[in-house]
Amino acid sequence: MDPATRLLDRLFPPKCIFCRKVSDINEYGSCSRCSAALPRSGHFSIPAAPSCSAACAPYHYAGAVRSALLRFKFSRRKGYARFFARAMADSVRSDIKGRIDCITWVPLSRARLRKRGYDQARCLAEELSKELNIPCAPLLEKIKDVRPQSSLSRKERLTNLSGVFRAISPFQAKDASVLLVDDIITTGSTVAAASGVLKKAGVRVIFAVSAARD
Repeated sequence: MDPATRLLDRLFPPKCIFCRKVSDINEYGSCSRCSAALPRSGHFSIPAAPSCSAACAPYHYAGAVRSALLRFKFSRRKGYARFFARAMADSVRSDIKGRIDCITWVPLSRARLRKRGYDQARCLAEELSKELNIPCAPLLEKIKDVRPQSSLSRKERLTNLSGVFRAISPFQAKDASVLLVDDIITTGSTVAAASGVLKKAGVRVIFAVSAARD
């Protein structure tokens, strides 16, 4: 550790991203007690997204994981991406069977990006790219700013995203195997909409990964 980093750690001791306490913090930002108690997930299917061949997530969207992800999305805790990406990488290695050529993400609309200041799914995808040593590229854009999925019923979520995404032109991933990244997967409607567009654009195989799933 360089002197500047040591000084910053003394002045601003790192806190666990889950319990927010200064204690036994590993290099990715969590304490051993919280890490051991997190609600684990793994491989799962998304019936709503037939274009997606497989999906995985390291955690369930509950308890301390839910609280941390809400801070990551809405309270400018951009640095949380490193912890979650490392866990996502472990999940991909163990649960996704098949070659991955490229990593991409479910994008925010321009309006939401301006308001939030960063795209949390892109942060995860870029960190995951480093962990897996697989190139990361923007393949989709969100062309409509619709109501947040979290504010809708399960039935409403399935129709809310119709026509929301389009492939970026010129498209760079024809005949490729793509890993699609999102922060949370609930009904799978967002993955369904995004993966459907990728498939029509020429992607051969689509896998999905998120930090947590409902």
